[in-house]
Amino acid sequence: MKKIAVIAGTPIDTRMGVSYIEKKGEFEPVFLPCFENPRQCHVFQMQSAEEKEQKMTEHFLAGKELGAEAFFIYCNSLAGAFDYDAFSNKTGYKTVTPLNAYARLAKDYSRVGVIAANNQATAGIERAFTNANEGCYVYGTGLLDMVEAIENK
Repeated sequence: MKKIAVIAGTPIDTRMGVSYIEKKGEFEPVFLPCFENPRQCHVFQMQSAEEKEQKMTEHFLAGKELGAEAFFIYCNSLAGAFDYDAFSNKTGYKTVTPLNAYARLAKDYSRVGVIAANNQATAGIERAFTNANEGCYVYGTGLLDMVEAIENK
């Protein structure tokens, strides 16, 4: 069975992604959280594009070393704050993010509400919806406290 690295900003979020992949049964998931807590993920998202690319390159290389052939970004915040499509085109890494699903959903909805960890993520999600459907309105907010509460169970 092919391995897919599940990448999220925190361990709990990554475990939820691993659980999702396990239920699908098509790939063997590789647990690969980026950070120990939501605050570290938040700080990462405020870094320059170059710093984010360097971190993601290191992280993807770690996934490759663990046998991953593809990468599943199971995190709205990470997906919204970094251009994985450009990264995939540049590096050749096969990558799937929630933004891929949102672009499909945008065709069916004209109004969408989004709660994400921060406004960097909200902006990325809004961009995905709007690029797929210029008539789609996105109402969003960043709420890091909610993500921290989930991490704290």
